[in-house]
Amino acid sequence: HSLQEASSSASRWVSARTFMSTKEALEELKEMGYSNVCTCFTQSSKSLYRCSLLQDKLALWVGNEFAGLSDVAISAADVELYIPMRGMIQSLNLSVAAAICLSEICRQRSQENDGERWTLSQEEQQKIAAAMQYRRRGFRENVSKEKRARMEKTWSYLVQQSTKVEGPLAHAEVKYE
Repeated sequence: HSLQEASSSASRWVSARTFMSTKEALEELKEMGYSNVCTCFTQSSKSLYRCSLLQDKLALWVGNEFAGLSDVAISAADVELYIPMRGMIQSLNLSVAAAICLSEICRQRSQENDGERWTLSQEEQQKIAAAMQYRRRGFRENVSKEKRARMEKTWSYLVQQSTKVEGPLAHAEVKYE
């Protein structure tokens, strides 16, 4: 699923990029200095709560509840973790798993001695806010164009349908006096 399908408003605030393959994404993340953290059940995976998630650049990989992550993604992981669960079910919906992991990342970072390291400066906040505002404006313009096109298409369709006469009266002659 695309980000647009998953959440109608999240795409305004998230930078997303589509890669042609997992390998391509991993190569680019490696070049950029990211640590790959994968959720998976392997012999070497550790509990989420026993992993250090304080890397400056961290890419979190979460697979869906049925297929999980590919072997390519798991083999390239710097950290393999699982979310400890009780009961017979050992899988979570992708969004729930991601939220739990992100919550733990935030918890660890907020409790670190140098917690300020994870806080954005006033200048960084202003830059991000300006970029979001710019992106949001573009998003609204695109939505407006799409909405207008849908309305025009719908209006044209309704006009066409209203001029069609079907059924037994289709060939009847109407006289006005």
